[in-house]
Amino acid sequence: MSENETKSSAYEKLTPQRKQLVDQVLANLEKGNLFWTQGWVAAGAPESAVTGKQIFQKTLRNTLKHLVSRKGWKYIGVWERSASERLHFHGIFYIPENAMVGELKQISDYSTKQHRMQTTYQNTHFLRYFGRNDFKAIDKNDVVQSVRYLLKYIEKSGESLLIAKEDEMRTGSKQKLKYVIILEILRQETDADHPMQTNTLLKKLEEQGIECSRETLYSDIKALNENGYEILCNRSSSNEYYVEDRSFDVPEIRILIDAVNAASFITPKKTDELVGKVAALGGSRRGEIMKSETKIYNTTKHSNEYIYYSINEIELAITQKKKVSFYYFDYNEKKEKVFRKGKKRYYINPYAMLISNDNYYLIGYNDYYRNFLHFRIDRMTETRISHYDIVESGEIDEFDLAKHYRQLFGMYSGDEQTVKLSFDKNLIDVVIDKFGESVKLVPQSEDSIETEVDVQVSPQFIAWVNSFGKQMKVLSPGSVVKQIKESLIEALSQYGDALS
Repeated sequence: MSENETKSSAYEKLTPQRKQLVDQVLANLEKGNLFWTQGWVAAGAPESAVTGKQIFQKTLRNTLKHLVSRKGWKYIGVWERSASERLHFHGIFYIPENAMVGELKQISDYSTKQHRMQTTYQNTHFLRYFGRNDFKAIDKNDVVQSVRYLLKYIEKSGESLLIAKEDEMRTGSKQKLKYVIILEILRQETDADHPMQTNTLLKKLEEQGIECSRETLYSDIKALNENGYEILCNRSSSNEYYVEDRSFDVPEIRILIDAVNAASFITPKKTDELVGKVAALGGSRRGEIMKSETKIYNTTKHSNEYIYYSINEIELAITQKKKVSFYYFDYNEKKEKVFRKGKKRYYINPYAMLISNDNYYLIGYNDYYRNFLHFRIDRMTETRISHYDIVESGEIDEFDLAKHYRQLFGMYSGDEQTVKLSFDKNLIDVVIDKFGESVKLVPQSEDSIETEVDVQVSPQFIAWVNSFGKQMKVLSPGSVVKQIKESLIEALSQYGDALS
C-alpha cells in the first residue's frame, strides 16, 4: 500500500508542518524502519472523563509527555467527541522494549454500544487513571490503516492531530527533568562507601541526553540540597557525591524481602520480580548484594499468576464503588479445578483485602444473605469489575474489620460468642498473640489464668483450643463446651473404642 493511498481531504487540510510530520511517519514505514513496526494502537480509549473533559485532556496529555520524555514513547493521535459527549483518544504508539507502564490484561465484558460481549486488551495503568481502553499490537500495514483512521476523525471532528516529536525526547523535556535524573542516578548508584566522581556523573548525564557542565552541576546539587534532598560530597580535586539517606533502611528492606518470600500466594515468578524491585529501594549496588544474599525457603508457593490481575480488579472495584465479579474454585483429588455454584459467577460488594496464614483474602459483603464472606484470591479467576454499584448497608457501615479479624481462626467464620477460657500461665504469650495486648488476664492461681474473649466459634477455633490439651479449657458458654466434647469424642472414635 503506497503513501498516497492514505491521503484524504483531511490530510490536505493539515498545516505544512503537520503534513511533513505525517509524511515522515509514512516514509519510515515504507522503509521498514523497526521504530514503528513495534508500535501499538489505542482505539476507543478512554471513554469518559470523570473529573471533566478539560482536566481529563490535560491530565492524559501530561501523562503522554512524561512517557515520551522518560520512557521513549512516541505517538500520533486525535481526540474524538462521541454523540453521547464522551471523550475518546485514538492514537498510534511506539513503545520501546521494557518501557510499557502497567500490564496488558485480556478483559471480556459487555459492550453497551454493540449490545454483546467483547474482548479487549486493557492497560491496567490507563484503566486505573483514565478509564476503559483497548491496546493491540500492530504491524506496518496496520499503521497505514491506522493513519487513515486518525485522518478520518480529524475530518469528522475538526480536531488537531497530536504528535510527539522526536526532539521533545531529547534536550527540551529531559533538561527540565535534570534535577530528578541527577537525584535518581545518585540514589541508585551511590552510598557512603561508593561515592561518584564529578566526571562520572557528567558522563552518565550525557548518556541520557542531558547537557551539563561542571559549574552547572555544582549549582544543581546546591539547589537540590537547599530543597531538602541531602546530597553529600567528599571534596577533592574531583568532587565525589553520594546519597546516604534513603526512603528505606537496610533492615526495612530486609523485612519486606523476607515477607515477599514467606507469602505463599505470591508465585515463584512474581517472588523473584518483587524481591528485585524491593531490593532496588536500597540503590542498585546495595540492592544487588541484598538480593544475592536472599535465601529461598518457601517451597509451597502457589502457581496462579492470575492473582495479580484479580488484586488489581478488586482494588479498582473498591475505589469505584462497584461490585466485583468472579468464578471461585477448589481442587479435587486429581488437582483439577472444581468451580463452585456450577461455575456461576459470584457478585460481591468488595470491602477489603487482607493476608492471613500465608494467603491473601477478599472480605466481601453478600447483600442477598446480608453477611460478610471470605474468598481466597488465588482461588478466584476471571475477576472483573461489574457494572453494578455496591449496595449501601448499615451492616457495612458498622463493620469493624479489626474486631472481625481478631475473632477469626484460620479465616473460617462462625457464630460470634463471648467465650471464657482457663489456661496455664505458660500460654500467656499465645493468648496475647492471638487476641492482642488489650486482652484482660485474670489470675486464678499461681499457674492458672482466666480471660473472656469474643470469637467466631468454628471448627478451627475448637481445634485451636484442643491443640493445647490439658493446658487450655473452655469454661462457658455451655453450648461451646458441648461442641468441644463432641469434637473430641468424634476424633477418638476414629481410633477405636479402647486405648492400647
